[in-house]
Amino acid sequence: MTRVLFFVPEFIGLDNAVLQAQVGGQARALAAAGNGCMLLARSDAAAVPIEGFDRIETVPAGGSGGFAATWWAARGAARSTAAAEFAPDIVYTRSVACSGAGRSLARRLGARHVHDVRGLSAAEYALKGGRGPAVALLSWIERREIARAEHLICVSHRLADRIRAATGRAVEAVVPCSVDVDRFAPDPEARAALRAGLGWAEDAPVVVYCGGMSRWQKIDAIVSRLAAACERLSELRLLFLTPDPEGIAGRLSGAGVPADRFHARSVPSAAVPSHLAAADMGIVLRDDIAVNNVASPIKIAEYLACGLPVIASPGIGDYSAMLEAEDLGVLIDPEGDADTDTLDDFIRTAAGRADAARAHAVAHLAWGAHADIYERIRREGGAR
Repeated sequence: MTRVLFFVPEFIGLDNAVLQAQVGGQARALAAAGNGCMLLARSDAAAVPIEGFDRIETVPAGGSGGFAATWWAARGAARSTAAAEFAPDIVYTRSVACSGAGRSLARRLGARHVHDVRGLSAAEYALKGGRGPAVALLSWIERREIARAEHLICVSHRLADRIRAATGRAVEAVVPCSVDVDRFAPDPEARAALRAGLGWAEDAPVVVYCGGMSRWQKIDAIVSRLAAACERLSELRLLFLTPDPEGIAGRLSGAGVPADRFHARSVPSAAVPSHLAAADMGIVLRDDIAVNNVASPIKIAEYLACGLPVIASPGIGDYSAMLEAEDLGVLIDPEGDADTDTLDDFIRTAAGRADAARAHAVAHLAWGAHADIYERIRREGGAR
């Protein structure tokens, strides 16, 4: 048995969706394999049980989630006596603001430190409006923390290659953003019920978009490409699961999509899998830039787990090449239309790829598929 302490004081509140899915998901898979897990996060509320964790400890939220506040909270969290009582074999971190404190905690407890690189922190900060010296400082901190980590894992092979080129460090394992494949799964009853409620035929091809309305999610390009596809394919239907259903409905109507051809709604995270089950394919479009070139979008894993092949753009982490090589998706230019015949053919035939999409997710994108990594690091160590 391996005991893993998830040292994640960057999360404020135990109900955080990313914490629940991406940290809790790992813990559930590890617990199912006979390992022990502890969570150390920030919250101003009393700790509540979360499946997969033997122990949950929190430190005060301490206000904002900015870098300085998170760094300071991490220093305090590293003094936790509960962590020493748990006696972890592995201390896991995933934020550059917390990795140093987690590394010190691991050293004090005689544990191995595993840092999980989730993306390009400085580049992401710049995309969100960060400027000049602040971006440069975060970039320096990011490189330093990667260089100092005892062991590294990351979310894509393309990110692993970038880390090696920039720092000379080897990555022990690639663990994409994964899913609970028991929760995200085909659901024929939910599919039939939702389609019947919308008045959509069982054999109508349905594209689903699940996500927000931010510029980087390329909503305008998604609307444009799908609206044009609706003009060519009279049977096509569009399902949007988004926090702003009125906004997306206005964009679709403005693009000429008839009201009976689309449906937009906001749903709680617990209801997302049953709604995805009503579709035949998902869509994710991104700009072909460094941040996306190394990414592992969780929505692609969720789509595939529900048996949905994916309409995607080139340059999305490891996914774009995989989708094309495994015939689990189609790559389109978000801004162009030279690939309309390819897209239309894919839309007509996507339902026939459902079993293969599901099988790929179970084999490669389930948390259980990666449950042995920490045990292997504990037993064998790894090459720096």
